[in-house]
Amino acid sequence: MKYLKTIRLGVSFLVFLWFVFCFVDFAGWINATIAHVTRVQWLPAILAFDIPLLLFLLITAFLFGRYYCSFLCPLGVLQDISSRLAKQVHGKRKKHFRYRVSRAWLRWGILTISVFLFAIGIPLLFTWLDPYSAFGRISTHIFRPAYLLGNNVLAFIFNSFGNYTFYPVEFDARSMVSLLTATATLLVVGVWSWFRGRGYCNTLCPVGTMLGLLNKFSLFKIRINEAKCNRCGACQNRCKASCLNATTGSIDYSRCVNCFNCITACKQGALTFAVPICKNKQHLGASASAPCQGVPSSKNDMDPSRRQFLLTAGLTLSALPVLWAQHETGKNLRYRAPEAAPIMPPGALHLKHFTAHCTACHLCVSKCPQKILQPALMEYGIEGMLQPRVVFNRGYCESNCKTCSDICPTGALRKLSRAEKRHEKIGEARVTLKHCVITNEGYLCGACAEHCPNEAIQLEVQPNGLRVPSVITERCTGCGACEFICPADPEKAIKVWAIHNIKKNITSNKEINQ
Repeated sequence: MKYLKTIRLGVSFLVFLWFVFCFVDFAGWINATIAHVTRVQWLPAILAFDIPLLLFLLITAFLFGRYYCSFLCPLGVLQDISSRLAKQVHGKRKKHFRYRVSRAWLRWGILTISVFLFAIGIPLLFTWLDPYSAFGRISTHIFRPAYLLGNNVLAFIFNSFGNYTFYPVEFDARSMVSLLTATATLLVVGVWSWFRGRGYCNTLCPVGTMLGLLNKFSLFKIRINEAKCNRCGACQNRCKASCLNATTGSIDYSRCVNCFNCITACKQGALTFAVPICKNKQHLGASASAPCQGVPSSKNDMDPSRRQFLLTAGLTLSALPVLWAQHETGKNLRYRAPEAAPIMPPGALHLKHFTAHCTACHLCVSKCPQKILQPALMEYGIEGMLQPRVVFNRGYCESNCKTCSDICPTGALRKLSRAEKRHEKIGEARVTLKHCVITNEGYLCGACAEHCPNEAIQLEVQPNGLRVPSVITERCTGCGACEFICPADPEKAIKVWAIHNIKKNITSNKEINQ
């Protein structure tokens, strides 16, 4: 059985490296097809309604319990790395864990509130607490800049000797708010795991709480052979989930992450990862009157955490209709100035669908070749904090690029074909003549018309003889080439407005400039 930990370490290490490289890769070595491996995560699979993947995750969870937390969750592996570093720092003073009573009310409360907010279109807690999304932001805003810095150092060294194997790349910070958020998340998770192992997984993580419920019914679990156990406590000292009580010889399966540390720590061979042992008690030497490991001894026994969950869930569901109506009413009344409304990435169906499905993992932000995707602050409202928006200060959306829609793991962006992408409308360009250099300085510019890939901008002759730009809205896709190239400063004379928030009564540039 001790080989199970070796397998877990090998698989989790490869998974961790894979996820990190998917986010930091800037050379395009990992294309969208290969990056689909990142979809093997619980929340993205649920949001994308990927039935085959959900069936796979459910079946394997009922078979092997919370294997996801130790094998496939990148944030979980990051916690293991922090915990292992703590062990190395302690040196001879070996770091020991101890059994801790479950804070079931907190775990189920966070999960219930998260589900409720998600049901009314505010995935805020899932955005902040989902392990995959949190790890994505850490990778995008901390690991990626570090990776780019290391690449540029190597490029400088190699280029000095005439070797151009490495080439320098632009060092970019997409959002200070996202950087601070990612840093805070890394500090909280890192410090917590340094002292408490998998405390985050069994306290705040909504995915961990959900899997804990499934783990209680899984077929394979950590089993204790009472005949061999001498209550030495070695297994408890190595249990990073703090769910194993050596004094009572019991395991809280709702918190066990199947790390197999306890199996390798036990010198008596009393721990196994196996199916229920009830039918084999006499063979294993256990008392025939002893209850099965992990099964209530009485039909009237009920797990307090499950009772708390059922009570909280019932109260939440009873309030859903009223709160949903209130949320929709408030959402319909909210209005922002059209020019300030955020532009959604290509493939977004509509604002409500996008904000409800995006978990701000920032995979699209890190993979966008043109670097036009940046995390929003409050542009989408509180429900859309940190979700990506299109900004044309570094480039524009090329008609043949559909990277963001290809790699989105949650279904917030539908997958576009190349033909669909060429005609995908994400906004409309609007001209403000008072900012235009033609109006202000009296000479022909025409940069916007020249660079428009759809020929949606034409130069109209004014009575004073000046030729000013005008947008043919039927042709405009909102790619932003005109806004990016516009030389007007400090205000751009032509800007792309989000199509989901443009006033219906504004149909021409003349009306804007009146």
